[in-house]
Amino acid sequence: MKILVRGTRWISLLVMSCLLMGLVVPAGLAKAMDLQINHVPSAAYKQQDYMIDAAITSNGQTVTGAVYYAVDAQPQAPISLDWIADSTYQAVIPADSLEGQQLDYYIEVAEEGGSSIRSTGYHVELQDISGVPGGTNSSPDLLITELVPDTDNVSGSDAYEYVEVYNNTDKTIQFGQNYYFYYNNKDKWTPASNISIPAHSPIVFWVMNGVNETIDEKEFIRNFSAAADLVEGVNLFRINGNGGMANTASRNIQIRSAVDDTVIVSASYDKEHVSLNKGIVYQLPDTNRVDMVLLPTAGKTPATPGIVQDEQLTQRVEGTQPEIIHSPAGAVNVQDLEILATVKNLADGVNPIPEVQLLYKTPSQVRYTIVTMSNSGGEQYRATIPAATLAESRLDYKIRVRSTVESYSVKVNIPEFNADHAPQLLVTELVPNSTNVTGTSSDAYEFIEIYNNTDQPVNFNNYKIYYRYPDKGPGSDVKWASTNTNFKIPAQKSVVFWIVNSMNSGYTVEDFNNFYHTNLVLNDNLFQIQSDGMANSGSRGVVIKTNTGREISAAYYNSAILYDDGTAGDETKEDKTIEFKYPIDGSTTMIKISSGINAPTPGMVNPTQVPAVPVHVVPDTIEPDIEDMTGVTVVDQADTIHLQAFAKDDRQVASVQVFIKSDKQPEYVQHNLIEDYNDKLYHYKLTSADLIGRSYIEYYFVVSDGTNEITSSTVRVNVIGGPDHSPLRLNVKDGEVVHGEITLKGTAEQAGPDELQLRINGQALNEQDTFPALEQDAYFVFEANSVDYYFKNAITMGDPALKDKTILYTFMDPITSYTTLSFPIEASRLQLGEDNTIYIRAGSKSSPFDDRIEENKDDFEIKNVRLLLADGTEIWDPNYAVRDKEIKMGDSAGKQEWIGFRFNLSPELLKSKAYSWDTRKVADGEHSVELLHGTDKLTSTVIVDNTAPSIQATVEDGKEYRGEFTIDAIAEDHGAGIDRLDAKLDDQSIALPYATSSGKLKGAEHVLVLEAADKVGNKSQKTIRFSVPNENPNLPELISPQQGQEKVSLRPDLTVKVTDPTEDPMDVFFYRGYKYDGNRSEGFKGYKNASDTEPPKMMVPQGEQALTAQEYEDIRAVDGKYLVNDAVDQFPYQRYEITLDPSIKPSDQVDIVWNGHSLEGRKVSLYAWSEPAQQWEQLVYKIAGTEDFELSANVLVGDYMIKQAKANTIQIMIQDEIAASKSGPVSDDPYDFSFLWMSDTQYYSQDYPYIYQKNVEWIADNKDRIKLKYVIHTGDIVDKEYQEYQWLEADKDMKVLEDANIPYGVLAGNHDVGHQQNDYTNYWKYFGEDRFRKMPTFAGSYENNRGHYDLVSAGGNDFIIVYMGWGLGDKEIEWMNQVVAKYPERKAILALHEYLLVSNNRAPIADQIFEKVIKPNKNVIAALSGHYHDAQLKIDELDDNGDGISDRKVYQMLADYQGAEEGGLGYIRLMQFDMKNNKLHMKTYSPYLDDYNYYDPEVYPGKDEFSLDLDLQPKTKRVATDYIGVKVYTDQLIGQKAQVESGANASVVWSGLTSDRYYQWYVRANDEFSGSATSDIWGFYTGSVTDPGRPDPNPEPKPDPTPNPGTTTPGAGNNGGIAPNPGSSSQLKDGVIVAEAGKDGTYSVSKPVLEQALQTADGTILIQLQEAGEAAKLDLDTAVLGQLQERKLTIRVEAGSVSLTIPATSLTSDAIEADKVTLYIETITNASLQTDLQKILNSNADYRSTDLVYILRMVAVKAGQEIPIERLGGPVKVERTLAPEQLNWDYADIYRISGGQAAYLGGTFDKGSLEFTTDQLSSFAVLEYHKAFADVAGTWAQEFIQKLTAKHVITGVDSQHFQPNQKISRADFVTLLVRASGLQAKEGASPFNDVASNAYYGGYVTVASELGLIQGSGGAFRPQAEITREEAAVVIDRWMSYLHKSSAGTVDTVFKDSAEISAWAKEAVNRLQTQNVINGKGNHQFDPQGELTRAEVAKIIYVAMNQ
Repeated sequence: MKILVRGTRWISLLVMSCLLMGLVVPAGLAKAMDLQINHVPSAAYKQQDYMIDAAITSNGQTVTGAVYYAVDAQPQAPISLDWIADSTYQAVIPADSLEGQQLDYYIEVAEEGGSSIRSTGYHVELQDISGVPGGTNSSPDLLITELVPDTDNVSGSDAYEYVEVYNNTDKTIQFGQNYYFYYNNKDKWTPASNISIPAHSPIVFWVMNGVNETIDEKEFIRNFSAAADLVEGVNLFRINGNGGMANTASRNIQIRSAVDDTVIVSASYDKEHVSLNKGIVYQLPDTNRVDMVLLPTAGKTPATPGIVQDEQLTQRVEGTQPEIIHSPAGAVNVQDLEILATVKNLADGVNPIPEVQLLYKTPSQVRYTIVTMSNSGGEQYRATIPAATLAESRLDYKIRVRSTVESYSVKVNIPEFNADHAPQLLVTELVPNSTNVTGTSSDAYEFIEIYNNTDQPVNFNNYKIYYRYPDKGPGSDVKWASTNTNFKIPAQKSVVFWIVNSMNSGYTVEDFNNFYHTNLVLNDNLFQIQSDGMANSGSRGVVIKTNTGREISAAYYNSAILYDDGTAGDETKEDKTIEFKYPIDGSTTMIKISSGINAPTPGMVNPTQVPAVPVHVVPDTIEPDIEDMTGVTVVDQADTIHLQAFAKDDRQVASVQVFIKSDKQPEYVQHNLIEDYNDKLYHYKLTSADLIGRSYIEYYFVVSDGTNEITSSTVRVNVIGGPDHSPLRLNVKDGEVVHGEITLKGTAEQAGPDELQLRINGQALNEQDTFPALEQDAYFVFEANSVDYYFKNAITMGDPALKDKTILYTFMDPITSYTTLSFPIEASRLQLGEDNTIYIRAGSKSSPFDDRIEENKDDFEIKNVRLLLADGTEIWDPNYAVRDKEIKMGDSAGKQEWIGFRFNLSPELLKSKAYSWDTRKVADGEHSVELLHGTDKLTSTVIVDNTAPSIQATVEDGKEYRGEFTIDAIAEDHGAGIDRLDAKLDDQSIALPYATSSGKLKGAEHVLVLEAADKVGNKSQKTIRFSVPNENPNLPELISPQQGQEKVSLRPDLTVKVTDPTEDPMDVFFYRGYKYDGNRSEGFKGYKNASDTEPPKMMVPQGEQALTAQEYEDIRAVDGKYLVNDAVDQFPYQRYEITLDPSIKPSDQVDIVWNGHSLEGRKVSLYAWSEPAQQWEQLVYKIAGTEDFELSANVLVGDYMIKQAKANTIQIMIQDEIAASKSGPVSDDPYDFSFLWMSDTQYYSQDYPYIYQKNVEWIADNKDRIKLKYVIHTGDIVDKEYQEYQWLEADKDMKVLEDANIPYGVLAGNHDVGHQQNDYTNYWKYFGEDRFRKMPTFAGSYENNRGHYDLVSAGGNDFIIVYMGWGLGDKEIEWMNQVVAKYPERKAILALHEYLLVSNNRAPIADQIFEKVIKPNKNVIAALSGHYHDAQLKIDELDDNGDGISDRKVYQMLADYQGAEEGGLGYIRLMQFDMKNNKLHMKTYSPYLDDYNYYDPEVYPGKDEFSLDLDLQPKTKRVATDYIGVKVYTDQLIGQKAQVESGANASVVWSGLTSDRYYQWYVRANDEFSGSATSDIWGFYTGSVTDPGRPDPNPEPKPDPTPNPGTTTPGAGNNGGIAPNPGSSSQLKDGVIVAEAGKDGTYSVSKPVLEQALQTADGTILIQLQEAGEAAKLDLDTAVLGQLQERKLTIRVEAGSVSLTIPATSLTSDAIEADKVTLYIETITNASLQTDLQKILNSNADYRSTDLVYILRMVAVKAGQEIPIERLGGPVKVERTLAPEQLNWDYADIYRISGGQAAYLGGTFDKGSLEFTTDQLSSFAVLEYHKAFADVAGTWAQEFIQKLTAKHVITGVDSQHFQPNQKISRADFVTLLVRASGLQAKEGASPFNDVASNAYYGGYVTVASELGLIQGSGGAFRPQAEITREEAAVVIDRWMSYLHKSSAGTVDTVFKDSAEISAWAKEAVNRLQTQNVINGKGNHQFDPQGELTRAEVAKIIYVAMNQ
């Protein structure tokens, strides 16, 4: 060390001499290599050691150093600088050397074998020791020993709060001169200057709060019964503490040095420590700490002002210290670095749990940045170091808890520093906060320092300084141009830019130099920027860019950063500098090395701030290139022209400028251009405002690379489409139609208005009635910038007192860079002279005339405001005529809320002669308008039309209309022509022509109003009154059979009586119908239950109880007997299951009727279950009164018929919406249930996901503890809707709630949908309706969850939460109103993104919601919103019944905390419902911080925590059913009668009925005039075969029918005869046996008829069953069956749509030997089949019912004994006629149904016929099979695979997977083909030696061989080999030939690899390609030797089958 001192003594003396003389150290003496010195001086005191700490960085070499110092200009011996740890070095100047007034010193260090470097010089005042610390035991010199925040009150405020301070030294401390209190980290309490504290003594500071100043000191002493001898002015002092100390929140108070703001001592307390008149007492801090330690008695014993106990002056016994466990990374990349640590032993049982702090910096930075680590559960803590910090090769950080500190360093992977790549211009120093201009708050001496980091001068003309708002991004950068731009910065020199604002403009350069002790020269090294300056708070940046926009370097600061040993906001401390160092990581971002510490040094750069070696600039001799890419020579003045150029240079394009002039602006105007990174061109846009009135524009480009400059050729662009320049001009043209009062204008090209004359119809106008005017409209034009979202800025014109009526235009779309705005101004608004004022107004979110002080208005900038005339003339207001001078608009300081721009229209500009012509005073028709100038004349003939159109209608006034008629009308106009014709019928708009009838209209008078308008606005109206009679017939009356009649004939007469009010004859139609109600159990089942939601979320909720017989009795009729079911805390309901008859079709009508009652005011709803929507859909509802009421609905069967579970049913539900609550004990808890409300989580999704995660995890973990029922999110889920990662984060976090079964709702905020773009794409993707549909609370959606509503119930209270997302308008508001009105009994909460403003006023859209939704609906209790960063509560009291007394309060709330740190610090709202006290308690809590109340409740009482009055008493409910019934009106016609007279009966016979069944029917009566009436549905029971009808009381004997040939005759025994069926008959007609049903519905064919048919039969005997219904029964005489079998004949039975073909050889011996055979053919479902089908559908969701069934049975009767024949001796064919669209043929097939199992049979579908064969007579059904494989969904092969699976040709490898890409073997391939052929495997030996007969494919291979599909080779088949593509082609070709689907013709393939196809396969490949069965692979390749996948095979087979 001594050698170093001697070797550099001469340099040291020189430097010290410079320091002592106040001179700048020569730059050459400060040249650095890779050494850096960072040091911050501290306060120095006389006769006390002075410790100097410095951070020294090097390249790893040994460093030595010393401190050279002088006291009062007397040099002293240097002090050695010793290494301490890491890069920290320390030196101590001894106390005995520090006797004087000033200490001057610098630090010098050197690497081993290298040169030395020196720091800057430091100057520190030596302070007197009498007023400064001198404590012992490493404790602070001053102690806070006691606090009392809560005392007895005076006028509602604490009267005697105090702070007790103890002098912990042995000398008197001058407290008032040297210290102050700092409360709550923001409030400064300044003591009187004369206060001193004796050694080892306390004094008491009595806190004044604005109400206790007049209290006498004796009252203070009396309040505490003080034992100390307190004397005011001696040891008791008053101090202004603003509002005093908080009683209900955690707080901190510090004593700080008045010299350098150093924290001397700090004391903290929590609200738990606060108690009335109790002292919060402390003891000494821990070693080397300043935090006082709470004693266990804190807040528990009476306060003792002025008395300090001994234990307070001793340190606590060192107990278990916190233990920090952390493993640092070895090296990290430049990205956010998350630091995780385990911290043990935090709690000591007395003191609050301390913060865990993370401190970090890089080696060049002087101070550590401090962040608080958040607890992530248990002992785990985490914090994130932002990537921007990792700007050097090492990062140093510490984790600190109290006095426990652990230090770490990590290597940062950054590129090696390359000096040549460093920025050429550096921002080295900023001073954002300086001494203010006297008497103002404006800074006087802000500056920016820029350094030239090259070895050549830099022309700054190619650069600009920009002011940046980092939160808004570079797009919001503001250009700060210097007043002088044409200058050069010398190499390795700096220049200073002084910020000159409106307040310091009078200051001189001399003032600046005097303030900073500099000698800067204006326009040499000091330049000025006209600006409002840099902000003292927030985050800001200063950026240097080239004129083309390329960023050179950027320096950032942020006042919110907290540094170690610093204070909040000291980054921008007044008159302190922020210093920056060059970036070493290759970026353009400067490294901030110190802030808020050092004095500014404008123009002088510390060597450590800049690279040792500057950027070497090689002389540039090559000019840049420029190419004009515009390519436009002609442009219309209404269009826009984009001037664009391509510029390049071998080094850089520094500037691109375009110079523009026009015939209206002869001087060129320069514009700097920036590169568009989309096309790499430089653009300048000329809008229509730049072209209007111009004849041409000329332009050229200039490009500079910083050294060389090049200019493009000048281009002229001709402008067309300008004003008419005809010699004479009129503003009306020949043939123009005019109307009302118009302004005529005549203009001459070469004369003024005084020289012109106007004439109308040849008559000259009186000159006094004419006036000069502008010929055409003008334009109000200006450029605007920084216009923000949604502020209603406006252009207005007229008396400001008229406010909104003067608004011409508004502009509120965001504008982020200067943009030209142009607004047309009608010429009639402008007049001669100066009285033409047009206003620009900065608006609030509500209005440009918002005069509420609390409403914020937009801040934006404008420039170049002018009035542009049509000829291109620009008129400027003289007060704002400086081009490009910026005008600041807004309500912030220094800005203007509005400006009226006055434009002087001189006479020469008003070139037209004008006349106001009232055309209504002349006749309609042609009129001439003439303009004369001397002998020249111009004439236009106009058509005056002031006559309204005439209207002719097709209906006449006073006429009665019957039947169908059409309402139509025509309007005629002989002038301008018809514009529109509107019609209203009975006040409802209709579209013409309108077809209607007297049957559709009510019998009464009707009013038709027609209104026509012509094209100039003339209107006429015509009213026509016409009438129609009461057209519809009366309801038909039942005659017979009577309702419920039993034993009715199988061919009954259906009879009704029909009447018509107008005595018209009627056509009467009888149809089959079905009624289901409590009178019959068949098809009607009822259940009762209660559910948690309304309606339930599933079709059949658990816990239902079937109705009892008595309950069915109660609901069978409207008779005053009721089924009543109640529930507690749930929703009671009754569900009714209607099993439909299989014959009912989807198109049939269903009427549902319910009668009953509930309690008054309750809502009762009728629902039906929708299978597609999987939810209960409300059909109708009613609010109950005191009387019974009816609910009815008419729907289509197909809309609500269930096809899967509970197939063929309709599910109906009736439910009351209010849950009942029985009396009982009231909970003692403070609340009974809660909701949770979050909003504006956007920054959590974007930057702070750990907060989002913490919040939702806390909600899930604590849902039971906080009794949570529901969560509300009011929008802005993400910040940028186009960034997918934000949606993924939000999606993941909200799913935590779903996984915890917590229902919630969300809506879209403006950030979620791109603000005013309203792009809902990503919102719908992640938070659309499908996400919420299955939540128990979800009730309905608007536009895929753009809006939706949830129904929530808790504690007997029922809520509806209605959401609506961003961008709502009238449609959305109306939807909200309808939804809220639909649930009047529910408490409604509206959830919106924007509603309340920060001023506590409603936003404009909220006013509409308030008027249209909240006011009309008495159930609305609250509206919740976010969007604006604040918390507000607005309460409106509403008088709902108009009696002048408030009936309800509506609570409108805003809660958005995103403006806080970390995007909101996790604060959410807890809504706690207290039923006992009828209160809603609102609390604000952060799970992330575990902290209540973001806003200090002491300062902002009631802002975050308050209680609201709310009626929470549970409401009683009831649903009582008197009757419920369902009627199905089918179109199954039974019969009809025509022209039945009114009052007469109509009858038809219903045949084909089955015995012992219940049949129902109805009647529709129609008259010829469109009248129609439909009856009720009636029913009867048929009798048995032996009892065909109700017994006749007076029977008459009837003779037996006479037998005849061909008619059935009696037989007996086994002689072949069969017993007769009364009324049945059969006969042979044209070779066909035609059978008629008997009275019991049975058909029979006798032996003689069969014998006769046998004689003429030619292979088949056809039996036709006439009028066969859905259940046919046929008796066959068996005597001739044997003959049929011998002749191998076939019997074909046709029964309706079904036919059965039975070869006689298929009949068994039981049939042949029987007395008779009965064949049953049924197409209706019986109970057994219905049960089996239901089991199948329930067990396998892949099956779907089609409602098509068959029941085929054959019974042999022998000797009276029935023998069922289930299996025949051979197959029979079953056919059925169907409509082609009746089935989905690709998926439907026949299945045999038995025992709840479905066996696949297949079938054939062709031309409306369904056919299958079977040898078993059983039950069958047509089912659709939709098998979905998980690995097939969405693939190209999905359709082929699913359709072949439906045919059971292919199967999956398991139940969920198909493995489409798996290769297929030869055996599996042929197996599929055989299955696809409908063939079965064949048993027996295989023809191939390598195919085992018992292999699963063995039998299929055998069949394929027999069919000739395969041949094998050498007796082998190779079954397990994978089949090649050409092998498969050959087999497929043979298979198609077998199926008769192959085409004989072939063409040569176009496959490029056709030469590779084997000769034996080529023909097959060609043929299959011709038929499009195969298409090959990509690039026209067939790949013959390639293998086939299972997916490819599926496609080939499917295509081949469907040829």
